[in-house]
Amino acid sequence: MKTIAELVTLHDAKVSAHNISLQYYDSTRQPQYLTERLRDFFNKNTHYTMNWMSVVVDAVRNKETIEAFTIAAANGQDDARTDMLNTIWDRNQGACEADLVHEFVHATGEGFIVAGVEENGQASFFAQDPRCIEVVYSDTNPREIVQAAKFWLDGKTHKATAWTKQDDGVYEETLTGRSTTQTDAALAQIENGITYTRDGDPVKTTYPRVPVFHFRRSARNIKPEFYQVQSIQDSINKTFVALGFSIENAADRIRWAITNADLSIFQQAKAGDVVAIPPSSQGEQPSTLGEFGASDLQQISALLDGWVANMAAITATPYHFFSNGGASGLSGEALQALESPLVAKITRYIRRLSPVWEDLAAFVLSVEGSATTADEVTCTYADPRTTLVISQATARATNVQAGIPVTWQLRQEGYRESDIEQLLTDRVRETPPDMDEAALQEVYDRMSERNTRLIEPILKEALDAISAAALDQIRASKVVEQAVETVNNGG
Repeated sequence: MKTIAELVTLHDAKVSAHNISLQYYDSTRQPQYLTERLRDFFNKNTHYTMNWMSVVVDAVRNKETIEAFTIAAANGQDDARTDMLNTIWDRNQGACEADLVHEFVHATGEGFIVAGVEENGQASFFAQDPRCIEVVYSDTNPREIVQAAKFWLDGKTHKATAWTKQDDGVYEETLTGRSTTQTDAALAQIENGITYTRDGDPVKTTYPRVPVFHFRRSARNIKPEFYQVQSIQDSINKTFVALGFSIENAADRIRWAITNADLSIFQQAKAGDVVAIPPSSQGEQPSTLGEFGASDLQQISALLDGWVANMAAITATPYHFFSNGGASGLSGEALQALESPLVAKITRYIRRLSPVWEDLAAFVLSVEGSATTADEVTCTYADPRTTLVISQATARATNVQAGIPVTWQLRQEGYRESDIEQLLTDRVRETPPDMDEAALQEVYDRMSERNTRLIEPILKEALDAISAAALDQIRASKVVEQAVETVNNGG
């Protein structure tokens, strides 16, 4: 086992790298220059940055959403334990903690959850800054954490909590370091070189394992999502600085003069002023004025586009994520094809992260009195593919025709059992009752009788009106009188 001093050494060794990674992600990283002259100049003057590291990280993070947990039972799903886990998850704002873990995983290469039991006996868990946690894995089982330490501040005093797995259980101890000299709490939290002393003997806990859960992008190394393109980001920043200076120079170009005149008259001149320049003496070079040309802004802009395209290719991030109009006019299928490398990468991460979430779920259930193993828990992430509503509906209908129940499909999509039960209840409520032929005929007869009662008076009134109108028209035309007169005249 490691001593606390050795854990502090391991912790200090990674803090610097994590600081740099978070500076890139938060867009606070200074542009990096190869020459000391430029480095000194830009450290003293305003500079520009165009940060794409957050795009690379968030492209992955935004598609990593935990939909649901389920607990297996001998005859299917253990609804009681699943509901209990959902309650613990919601009580601890699990979705928010998971999002923070995913952010740290891709911004630094690792993230942590520290779990425990509150005084009321309820399980709790919180995401932790990876710069404040150090873990040690077993030599015989590389997936088992046998020792961990959390470094934190109690007011102005550095503190550490350490957990160690022994043959008879997990032990916890608290240690105290010196007071911090930092005025910034964030900087004090990650201060290095602290010496700690024990507050007392380690105390045996009831935890089934060390209560620290380690999430990693890769088991081989701890590096951020963008580690392969950090030099490209530096180049983008330098190019962007050059673009900014070129734009300023284009607006106010540097001018030059070959003359014996006092140059202050040029420096004091304002727009619209006329400057009198004395002629050169005979035999001397004539007075000459000019200005330096502006840089080709299109060339610099094209260089930036090239850097961004390289970054997209190396990190498997779709290029349209870096451009406002890059995916305009594309169909859903074309969009899915463009995102397939990113989706493949996220699917790989989900396979790596899910078992750790399942370990956490088993832990919190066990400490609340419902013994559970990680093998019984299933963590379901949302499908990272861009989902089209019409495509999803079509896929469900096709699966139902193939014999796959829609409830099973919804469960695989992450719907909770309570959601599915409510859906079935609503469907029954909205479905019209089935009727046999006799009942339908009775309804038709009643409708016919009702229509007859309503329509007959209206028809009679309409026919009477038509008859009256016809008689009036016949009287007005005097057709009857003419016919009678014809008969009387023998015609």
